[in-house]
Amino acid sequence: MQKIKIYDENANLRITFDWPQNVGEVYIATAPPPEMGRLFTLQEYKGQGGFVTPKLPGVTTYYIYPTDWGEVGQISYTFRTDIDVQIREKIGRYKNHHITLCATHPVPQDVVCYVKDDGTRYQLGESLQPNVPLTRVVRTCMHEYLRLFIAEDYSNLYSLRG
Repeated sequence: MQKIKIYDENANLRITFDWPQNVGEVYIATAPPPEMGRLFTLQEYKGQGGFVTPKLPGVTTYYIYPTDWGEVGQISYTFRTDIDVQIREKIGRYKNHHITLCATHPVPQDVVCYVKDDGTRYQLGESLQPNVPLTRVVRTCMHEYLRLFIAEDYSNLYSLRG
């Protein structure tokens, strides 16, 4: 399988490749997640201008298996999910930081973290659901700062916007 390419088209990906000669169908599967693959015909391929699939958060590898057990092709794609952030501070005896997060794709609970001035790392503690704002209140002393960040394990998959 040669010349496999991925085109980013907003919410979808278009995967193109040189269709193997004398093959009527190919089987296309992904990992992770280990979704069920599907048979894809040459007519479908030509009609859609390639294999069109929704973007999946994270790193997804697409495997293309010709039905004649020829050469298997594969290509990987990394989809970064943006997390919108809004932080408001209410000042009284302490500073209360109202942190509101919203993402277009699911985000595991250990992705977003914060650090207070004492250097201790805390997890936000709850997963983000698509397009559902999540607000947490974090209290600090008046002179302390709060830093919000993406955990190192996820730094290439998620980014904060605010």
